[in-house]
Amino acid sequence: LYSNLVMAQGIENFYNKAKEAGVDSILVADVPIREAAPFQKAAEATGISQILIAPPNATDETMEKIGEYSKGYTYLLGRAGVTGAETAANVPASELIERLNKHKAAPALLGFGISTPEQVKSAIDAGAAGAISGSATVNIIAANLSDSHKMLSELGSFVENMKVATAKG
Repeated sequence: LYSNLVMAQGIENFYNKAKEAGVDSILVADVPIREAAPFQKAAEATGISQILIAPPNATDETMEKIGEYSKGYTYLLGRAGVTGAETAANVPASELIERLNKHKAAPALLGFGISTPEQVKSAIDAGAAGAISGSATVNIIAANLSDSHKMLSELGSFVENMKVATAKG
């Protein structure tokens, strides 16, 4: 989600409501690590994992802070830019994952441009704990808004194929 949704309710209030609703982790996509302290504090107070984003061009200082503050998982961006399934991930993920591991960050999930099982397999082979495929999922939903049965069927097939790609070996 984006910070305006959190700020509109007040950070502590938002995190308390999220905890009451059963939320266990929150990623605020537009809050860089240098501005994350109030969100981190509210997350810690409620027992929610504050998910941090590791961009591919992060400095060692940023990676160190991610390592220090990350909980749950680290959202590792496979490329710079905006999200969307139409652009394939094209970054040496193994090097980025190695940098995160060096700083003891929460496990890396590779995202941005992940839309095929082959990309998931590549992420796992590079050392990622998993992959995030948000835009591809949203696209399936958007294409099937008028037919919920077809939507659920296509989502089920998509998730099944992506999950198969996580198998090592």
